[in-house]
Parts: sequence; C-alpha cells; structure tokens
Amino acid sequence: MKIKILLFLFLSLIFIQSCEVNELDQNPIEEMVGKGDPENLMILGNKRSNPFTIENAKLAMQILEAKYRKENRRLGCSNCSTSLSPTHKYVKFKPQNYDQLIALEQTGYDLWDYPLDQDIQFIGDYYHDPAVGADGITYFYTLIPFQYSININVPYDILSDVYLYHEDDGDIQDVDPWTPRPGCYDPNSTDPNCAIARETFVNNTLNATKTLDDLGINRKELYNLMMEISGNEDEVITDTNARINSTNVVAGTIKVRDNSINADVPLGGVLVKSRRWFKLRRILTRPNGQYSISVNYRKKAIVSVQFSNGSTKIRGINNVWKFWQFVIPVNKTFGEFNTSDLANVSYAVFK
Repeated sequence: MKIKILLFLFLSLIFIQSCEVNELDQNPIEEMVGKGDPENLMILGNKRSNPFTIENAKLAMQILEAKYRKENRRLGCSNCSTSLSPTHKYVKFKPQNYDQLIALEQTGYDLWDYPLDQDIQFIGDYYHDPAVGADGITYFYTLIPFQYSININVPYDILSDVYLYHEDDGDIQDVDPWTPRPGCYDPNSTDPNCAIARETFVNNTLNATKTLDDLGINRKELYNLMMEISGNEDEVITDTNARINSTNVVAGTIKVRDNSINADVPLGGVLVKSRRWFKLRRILTRPNGQYSISVNYRKKAIVSVQFSNGSTKIRGINNVWKFWQFVIPVNKTFGEFNTSDLANVSYAVFK
C-alpha cells in the first residue's frame, strides 16, 4: 500500500511540474524579463504620444504666435501655423513574404524593426512584434520625405505626417537622414559606390529649420511646446540641460576579433546607426573601423551596427532565427548611452 501511495505522489509531482513548465511556455515574454533573453530580443515599454505630428506642431505654433503677439515681438508671418508643412511620413511596412522583404531591403530605407515612438524596456538586438505570430515577418518602421512616393509592392500604413527640424543650432549643418538611391547608405559621401553627391540629397529637416528662422520663431521654444502639449514634459529643453546634457557627435571604432592572430582588427564598411525619437542617423565605418556621426542628442541615444554583404557570419546564426532575419542585415545593438559617453562608442565583434 505504501508503495502505491508513494508512486501516486511521485506521478502527481511530475504532473504538477509539467503543468508549471507549460504555463511558462505560454508567456515567454515574462520569462525573458526575469531571466534575461538568450536571443537578445528587444522588449518594448509604453507607447508615447508623438510630439512631432504636423497637427501637434501647428497647435504649438498657434500658442507660440499668440504669446509673441502679446509680447509685441516681430514675426515674419501672419497665422504662422499655415507656414508649416509635413517634412516626413512616419511609415510602418508590413511585408507578408520573402519577395516583399527583399523589395523592402533594396529600397535603402533606414529601417527599424520597432516603433520609433515607443519606450524600450529591455535593449536587445531585434524586436519581433507578437501581432504577426511566432513565424510571421515582423513590421518595419522608417521616415520618408513627405514629397516622395512609396512605389514598392509591400503593404504599409502611414502612421502620421511629421514635422522635423533642428531645435538646436549645433544640428544646423546635419544632413537629412535620407538617401533616395537604393544601396546608398552613406550621407557623408565616404562610400565610393554612393554616386549621388551630398548636395542632391533631400533635406526637408534643414529647410524646415531655415523657414522657422526666417519667420522669427525661436526653435527651442517651439520644441518645448510640442513636448508639453503631447505630454512629454521630460523632453523639455531647459537652459541647464541645453548647456550640460548634450553632445554633437557619436563616434567610435568597430573591430572584429581575428582568431588567427588573436587580436582585434578594424572592421570597415559596416553601417553604424543612432537614434533618439525621430532623430535618426547612420554612417559607414571607414577602412580603419572608425566612424563619426555629426548629431546633437540631449539625452540618451541608442547606437547599433548592421552587418550586411555576406558578413552575417560575424555574429553567428543560431537555430532560433526566422527566415526573414537572413534578408535584413544582422543588427547588433550596443546599448542606450548617456550623452557623455556617445563620443566613444566602440565595439569588438567576435566571429
């Protein structure tokens, strides 16, 4: 009898344990947060209200103009909000198959696999939207100049028309993060395969900045109103953080470990990307592995590198990858860096 009871208890324990495992498997996200994610899967936080929509920018302009009129400040416009036009489309691409994914990759768009207006809870190398299912192709997000048509056969949504400009004088010389020629990734013209001269690039951001200056609009005041109205008060620029918490460059060196000589050697021709909100920048590393991105970030910015042109073996492939991850360049996110650290973001990649 005792043997039967012990056997029953043993089998019951196995059954209970197996049920606990199944429950964990049904909620893998929570397991990743608690134990860390072996795939470096990015986990998103709260969605933010987008402060850069053209509607929000116009409302902020109306409030600022009323303030200026009350102060008898000279303006170069009447009903100034009508002078604002969208600079970019914030687009969500939804590729359904391999051919559409290839077509999207060949556009040369600056693609991000997570929303640009959402907080990040856990920094990872890639994000997979649960809405597409475990085996589906995740969505991709980017900015496209407003006047450009989207001529590829890939489903997409225009999430919003946005108004982007340089809120800081330190950004006034920056080029727009847009390259209209497929395969041409380099806005600083260091890539010999990028035949289009920098002067021909569309630069809606710079044009919008010059328009505000011509109208007599204080760009920082407009920026702060856009943030306050949208509920992003933590992004407001104060005199203190404008002076202290800012950087005008993201720079560093990318190397790869050469096991034959047991040393790190420079890795040229890989794409380094940085981002905060919709301020996107990217550049190819030089032959010596160094890169330098001229951009002003006032708060933390994400920096990552993409490996393409057959160099996916640098990171290595594991058995949990989906087929679409072999099409889009392999991404390695270095992390989210404070402004004081952005001038030296270096990384050594292991084969």
